[in-house]
Amino acid sequence: MKYFYVSHKTKDTFIKELKEKPNYHILSTYKIIKKNNNHWGIFLFDNGKLIGYTHAEYTKESKINILYIIHVYLDEEYRGKNLCNELIKRTIIKHAQNKDKPNLIKITYAGGIRMLKCSLRTFKELDYKIKIYQNQYEMIMSNINFDTEEDIKKLKNISYKKAIEIEEKNKKYDIWYSLFFYK
Repeated sequence: MKYFYVSHKTKDTFIKELKEKPNYHILSTYKIIKKNNNHWGIFLFDNGKLIGYTHAEYTKESKINILYIIHVYLDEEYRGKNLCNELIKRTIIKHAQNKDKPNLIKITYAGGIRMLKCSLRTFKELDYKIKIYQNQYEMIMSNINFDTEEDIKKLKNISYKKAIEIEEKNKKYDIWYSLFFYK
């Protein structure tokens, strides 16, 4: 397994050197990263085959700088082998090397308990704490007003156990929600 950092600045040629053309999903994300200044990611290869990636972006929300992990992808046949954990970990470690890094990392979840458990395990291992939008937390817990506006200036600390409970509850309602991780 090999991991490569990719941004608009990197001079990588691995796409041309692949034995097998990557799927559309991977290739389109690679192109997005190469075209955008604040986007970057970690790409994972196995025996000349591109099998997964993380896609991250430095952005602002209500004038607060954040790292937004937009997507984590792993080919179906490679899931369940702790590679998701390693992709996220390498993304966080690369982010930590940035001297001007934002303190807050955001990930949005949509009915993906496996992805949630993977990211929670990784962030817990790296000693991060979790927050959620205060109003989103109240909405989820009360099952009302699902169109509540999000306010990054009002975040609520939650436990890792509570994050799992929220996901299990959200699966029923198919709600997208964001978690924030910080040290």
